[in-house]
Amino acid sequence: MLNKRSFKSKVSKARSLTEEIEQLKYDIFRDVNLENVSFEGINSDNLYDAINCFIDYGEGVMSTPVDDEDAIIEALWLGYQKHI
Repeated sequence: MLNKRSFKSKVSKARSLTEEIEQLKYDIFRDVNLENVSFEGINSDNLYDAINCFIDYGEGVMSTPVDDEDAIIEALWLGYQKHI
């Protein structure tokens, strides 16, 4: 169980990391609309959702092994690259 100091520190750090993640997502998506780009993610059918599902939940894409992070990122990059 956490003490008050540890609890407050962890909550504050989690908030800071969430803000950093949101900024990184903004940087990825700010110049492109990927919601209309078909893509076969595990729980998504467009590239925008596939990228978010990977970032948020570690979900893969249909064309790669689920546990091969480099292959997943490469597949996402190939889809992204075609539409930038």
